[in-house]
Amino acid sequence: MSGKGFDAFLACHNRLAALTRSFVPYGTTLYVAVRIVDAVDTESIADELDRPRTHNLGGPTWHYAGTPICFMTLVSRIIKRIDESDCYWKRPRPGEIYLASLTIMAQAEDAEVLRAFKRMQLDVEGTSPHI
Repeated sequence: MSGKGFDAFLACHNRLAALTRSFVPYGTTLYVAVRIVDAVDTESIADELDRPRTHNLGGPTWHYAGTPICFMTLVSRIIKRIDESDCYWKRPRPGEIYLASLTIMAQAEDAEVLRAFKRMQLDVEGTSPHI
């Protein structure tokens, strides 16, 4: 992750904390961002993966966010959707999904972010029909 990526993550994290009025873990922010992307059409995700603003978030530094165990099921499902479509020229790596998720979350409406937060809670509780 680059410095711009770190700043983008923190902006999403601060926004989520303000919207939920709670101290959310870093992994929750990443999960919510990816949960938002899961509801986006495959072509729009592929378009975001190709945008310079998404590429600029990548860099040499890795950060551990501590996501719930069901997180990779969600990420794998998104990767599979993109891989099986003809919308993107290669199979995206998980890190690319994370970065695109941050840019998409930054543009999402507050209500959409809160819906994704509620869906994440259901996922983690094991009561979501979508995971």
